[in-house]
Amino acid sequence: MITIPVIDLAPAREGGHAERLQVATQIDDACREIGFFTLTDHGVAPEIISDLQRGAHAFFELPLAEKLRFRHPVIGTNRALCAKLADLIGIPIEN
Repeated sequence: MITIPVIDLAPAREGGHAERLQVATQIDDACREIGFFTLTDHGVAPEIISDLQRGAHAFFELPLAEKLRFRHPVIGTNRALCAKLADLIGIPIEN
């Protein structure tokens, strides 16, 4: 069974260069070896996480044709949450 790594960001947020490098190495290793990781002590407010989860659920409940409208124009390229999609599913984006 594969275990998803849990990475604590507190050392990177509160420490110096060596601590940031250590956390960056952990993230790099997790991405290369497994492709996933969980972050703790990231400093993101619970309300923002809830809004993101709600928005993700709303997006994936859309019909396929609607979701395909948000494909990146370059095949095989991922797209971050764009303003148009965020507006559609009700997530405010600060500029």
